[in-house]
Amino acid sequence: MAEAPRPPETFFAPAGRAAEGDLREQVDFCINSPVAQGILEALDGYVLVLNAERQILAANDVLLEALKEEGMVDPLGRRWGESYQCVHAEEGPDGCGTSKACSCCGAVLGALAAQQDHQPTLRECRMSVRRKGLWEAREFQVKATTLVFPFGELVIQVFHDVSDHNRRELLEQTFLHDLSNSLMSLATWSELMSQGLRDPATAAARIMAITAQLADVVSQQRLLAQAEKGELEVRPRAVDVGVFLEALRQTLASNPLFRSKGLALKLQAPGGAQVLTDPTLLSRILANMGLNAIEACQPGEAVLLGFAQEGGTAAFTVHNPGTIPETVALQIFQRSFSTKATKGRGLGTYSMKVLGENALGGKVGFHSRPGLGTEFYLHLPQA
Repeated sequence: MAEAPRPPETFFAPAGRAAEGDLREQVDFCINSPVAQGILEALDGYVLVLNAERQILAANDVLLEALKEEGMVDPLGRRWGESYQCVHAEEGPDGCGTSKACSCCGAVLGALAAQQDHQPTLRECRMSVRRKGLWEAREFQVKATTLVFPFGELVIQVFHDVSDHNRRELLEQTFLHDLSNSLMSLATWSELMSQGLRDPATAAARIMAITAQLADVVSQQRLLAQAEKGELEVRPRAVDVGVFLEALRQTLASNPLFRSKGLALKLQAPGGAQVLTDPTLLSRILANMGLNAIEACQPGEAVLLGFAQEGGTAAFTVHNPGTIPETVALQIFQRSFSTKATKGRGLGTYSMKVLGENALGGKVGFHSRPGLGTEFYLHLPQA
């Protein structure tokens, strides 16, 4: 009888950790080393001293206090993602650094590059973390360098938290982009109406539509900011799934890109099904999924909006025939990641995650396989 294939030791960075006795000696050395302590005290940001296995031997007081506030008191012996509660830290066979998603992590890449090249490296570390039940995005600028100590080479990593800066930048760019487009349209239609070049009733209706669209953009940014903080008020009520998905289908079918590609938009939902949820938030999540599916489709292809109930879960799905490359799939829900050319346009998938999980208490994810296409889903618990 053939043996079952052995699971890999790692999907990315080397596995293996220092023996407990060796780790204790390394930690004690850093505690008693004036050089190591001087580095921790002299540098700003979160400062770590790592051994060859990327385990934390020492950390500065700023990081220790931050971790203590989150309930993690002692990071020694752990790796960065484990101490900072990265959602991928437990996915690898040997913890942080060994999952598939770790191949896109700037903290791991920087440490490995410093060890290999023995030169300072600068990377961006985009993390998804779950704190107190909330999905959060954190971004760091990470500098790594190596120093030789009596028992071997250590890695010094310095993390500067740029999460708030990046968040403001992204929101400003997305908001200003939409605001600029809306104001240009308003100015154009106002001028046409004032010069009598268009029927006043038609122009007024168009101006009202643009104004409503602009108000919706403002509302969406406000909802996202509240959901990130766990402060969004959710108003659940009974939603007729068939009626809801038909309204969503009509909205998506009016998208100019949908019409220009000649796409089909199909529904797959049982009649009479109902779910208890906030219809406004549900609509925003599924509309984002639908727009992403439309953008991913080739001319003549179809998007499928689906629904199914299994046990105590209500599952909404949006399917398209395309496949997401693995390097993209590993980063799809990160706030600062986007496949779009315009910087700051990548909040769609991130907002799905925040609204669907932080606000509605569901689960947002996707499957993408060659030949089977890509399906995004929202699973909602039902009483």
